[in-house]
Amino acid sequence: MDTYMRIRLFGGTEEDADTVRAVIERLDALLSATDEGSEIYALDHGVGLPVPVSEETFDVVSRALEFSYSVGRSFELSILPISRAWDFTGEDHRIPPEAELAALLPLVGDERIAVDAEHNAVIVPKGMELDLGAVAKGYAADRAAEASSVSKLIRRAYSAPWASSRA
Repeated sequence: MDTYMRIRLFGGTEEDADTVRAVIERLDALLSATDEGSEIYALDHGVGLPVPVSEETFDVVSRALEFSYSVGRSFELSILPISRAWDFTGEDHRIPPEAELAALLPLVGDERIAVDAEHNAVIVPKGMELDLGAVAKGYAADRAAEASSVSKLIRRAYSAPWASSRA
């Protein structure tokens, strides 16, 4: 996911910490745009062809697309080429010239990403690249909490109208 995640466990055990770490590392291996072995990297380099992915990756991409559409596409999964031009995660941060950004804009557009639920496949147009960013981090944190006994403590301690009702 090309970032640091800091998760504090209150009331958990060392086993919970190990479980949380393992879940996050496993999902990072699936969802990272920069790890050449990840499924997101495979989607980004699938040259417009259907790429079969795991159920988890399919779920995250599908949910992220739904979120993108629900917020009027102010959250774009296909933003990686533009993010890369700014070099947000590197050491050479810069403001790209307008001409460079204009040349990259045709590579952005979540409406052109297709999902095939029957085959658990995603089609990303050639040149377009996904960056799941905050969605992947939130998904990883949720899955990590669910995999540990800490989630039971969190669910008992925190109840809000918008909170998940899963037990």
